[in-house]
Amino acid sequence: MNTLLVELEERDVHFVSTIVRGYDGIADLRRDYRLIEGRTFFKLLVPPSFRREVEGLLDELREYASIGEVYEDVST
Repeated sequence: MNTLLVELEERDVHFVSTIVRGYDGIADLRRDYRLIEGRTFFKLLVPPSFRREVEGLLDELREYASIGEVYEDVST
């Protein structure tokens, strides 16, 4: 399982989580977060086989939610 850190406003967590869950479990957005340089990043658990699909979905959701940068969490 890959862990991505997704820059996201607290107000958009439920919306993004609901959309991601609607794609038959391709990822799991956790409420665990990490502050990096004053920005809030939430953990998104992604099976390696769905990573490209999840990244594409996040790109599309940027039109509707405050999704910023996405990083791979190398600390896990």
